[in-house]
Amino acid sequence: MAAHPAGSGADRPRRPEPDLVAPGSDAAVCFSEARLRRDITLLTVGGEIDLSTAPVLKERLSSAADGAGTLVVDLTPVTFLAAAGLRVLLDAQCAADRSQLRLVWITGARPVDRAVEIGGAGERLRRVSSLATILGHRERRMPATG
Repeated sequence: MAAHPAGSGADRPRRPEPDLVAPGSDAAVCFSEARLRRDITLLTVGGEIDLSTAPVLKERLSSAADGAGTLVVDLTPVTFLAAAGLRVLLDAQCAADRSQLRLVWITGARPVDRAVEIGGAGERLRRVSSLATILGHRERRMPATG
């Protein structure tokens, strides 16, 4: 991920940037990371998640989860999700549950939702359809002031 100078909007969500082209294939996966609030990190993932790119996704999820109270993973730019990628999502959800990290998946993309449903993982992943849903839930729980 490219470094951003201070004041350049580095905290705003951005389109995923190319991060990896798997050796020997045309498959590419892209990532973009932003801190939405002090305790909320947004990791946007795009491209194809298959056997060759799933290990990179696993690393990026682990890295983004470090120090986050809530990790939101936007999978809407994902164009393909293979079984290896679904396994990474499920493993990440289990690890988050054990460490009491709040992990939420934005899965408005047909390729992702289809793979999750076919794989029987619909009930195991905390999924929402948009970032607004997550931010709205967080704001409603905040105590009223004044």
